Amino acid sequence: MADYTPEPHYMLSMANQGLPWWKALAELIDNGFDAKGNRVEITVKSRTVTITDNGRGMADVMKSIRLGGHCPVNGRGLGMYGVGLKDAWLSSGDRIDIATVHGGKKTSITVDIRDISATWQGPDPVVTDSTEKPGTMIVLHLRPGRNTPSDDVFRKLALIFSPAIVQGLQIVRIVNGKSKPLAAIPLPEFSESVQDSFEVNGKAVALHVGILKPESRMTEGPFCFAYRHRIIDASSLGAKSMSCMAMGGMITLGDGWEFTKNKDGIAENCDALEDAIYSRIKHLLIKANKMAMDVQSDQIRTELESMVNSAVDEAKREARHSTRESQGSVKPTGTRGKRTKASKIHIDLPGSVVESGEQVRRRGVRIDWCQISSDLIGKYDSRTNTVNMNLEHPFVAAAKMTPNYPALFAIAFAVYSDWLCTHKDGHRTMFEVDDFGSTLGRLIKGMKFNDDKTRKASSGGSVSDDVSERVCSA
Repeated sequence: MADYTPEPHYMLSMANQGLPWWKALAELIDNGFDAKGNRVEITVKSRTVTITDNGRGMADVMKSIRLGGHCPVNGRGLGMYGVGLKDAWLSSGDRIDIATVHGGKKTSITVDIRDISATWQGPDPVVTDSTEKPGTMIVLHLRPGRNTPSDDVFRKLALIFSPAIVQGLQIVRIVNGKSKPLAAIPLPEFSESVQDSFEVNGKAVALHVGILKPESRMTEGPFCFAYRHRIIDASSLGAKSMSCMAMGGMITLGDGWEFTKNKDGIAENCDALEDAIYSRIKHLLIKANKMAMDVQSDQIRTELESMVNSAVDEAKREARHSTRESQGSVKPTGTRGKRTKASKIHIDLPGSVVESGEQVRRRGVRIDWCQISSDLIGKYDSRTNTVNMNLEHPFVAAAKMTPNYPALFAIAFAVYSDWLCTHKDGHRTMFEVDDFGSTLGRLIKGMKFNDDKTRKASSGGSVSDDVSERVCSA
């Protein structure tokens, strides 16, 4: 019989997967709540991150760190694949310390990936009798170059675990010995909304989606998909081809739904779920589009979609006819590098129709505007293949107001390419990762506008020449 034992360096490859801190910590928070704990503490020091929960502890520590090992919680937990703790460990550092109390026994173990990189053998856990309360403590020792979790990470965790916090569960950040509980981020207020409960292929769904009041903003979204104690995904799934700029809401999934490995996406029935949501909120989408979108905004979206998709198609053609991966960006077509007024643009979209205020666009990358309380210049929604450009960011707002097509194209393509470069799950990138990160991506992310320039644009002056100059210089 052939030997199918994995090569030891497989674990080293897992260490290079680049799991962001919010996903790593979310995995360990999930484990604590799955173990019936109601409090998780996260202590960050210079080179360690410690996660402590008051759950019922681990009956078998080795299953938590052995590849393929899994400790299911009666089929009710979010830990479906047994990879969360291992991902958090290997993505943050080489060494992990675990101490867990379960059934009157305390089990401790320290494992360093460097010690087992030549074989699959490592130290045995130490088991002793204990009168301590049940619970688990995990210490992640950070490898050189791995930064500690930032404030943004904890703001993201506060959003993800808002359902848990509302239910009375606690996530506490320990800073210099002081406890800072994370606060839930509530839904914004709606001027009009739909609430409904239904099933998709036998799985329960509860929907609360509406048109945002003018002063309200979604932190993420526009639609947050929640399951038990956390938010799984934030996307425009359910809006189909329509803009979600003035929309928001929460969609709660019942038992039985399946999710991706790190619980950051829905893995099944997405088409059926979208159809079910869309049928219930279509009238709100049409109304919100009429309220939020003027003719020029929609023309800009249409032109940008054409430019981005032309660039993507050209990059794909070059890749098919080239023996090496193309370098650098692809020049947008249709503008000749100049600013173009929306009134002079004519775009022929095959199959594009308008019915009851709803425009059905061609397939490909979509462009949409969003208003999120974040300093992000934009974000890419992989679920619906949409680049959302944040009008709360002064650069986007000023470029749209002019309108400055080269600048808007640079933003849209940078957001799209940045996602492709950092999510290498079968997608071809538009740029070499290193080249992109040191040029266009860094430029776009670092662009700032002062109030004087923004006021100049809003009062009829032009800020776009400055924008074009900076983008072209990239």
